[in-house]
Amino acid sequence: MAITYKWTINQMNAHIQAEGEDNVIFTVHWTYSGSEESGGQQYQASQIGAQSFTYVAGEPFVPYEDTEAPKPKPYEPLRQGSHQAAKPSTEVAKKQGFTL
Repeated sequence: MAITYKWTINQMNAHIQAEGEDNVIFTVHWTYSGSEESGGQQYQASQIGAQSFTYVAGEPFVPYEDTEAPKPKPYEPLRQGSHQAAKPSTEVAKKQGFTL
């Protein structure tokens, strides 16, 4: 059976005010997990991490309350026996559809 991947945004931290904007997200805490059933057994692996962001005045801005966590395609699949997934960069997070 195919491996099922899932992104979960566990928490987002925001500055009350930064660069003239309110509720500016500076850290996204995430979990990336994969699971598969094989031979009647369920196998699972997950990786947790946090990605920091820096807002610069004049860049596109979405207020904290208007953000949502999309269902992006996995950028690097978990492999059986692997306990690590690559840490996403700011650019990768944007390409994956995270709205910040």
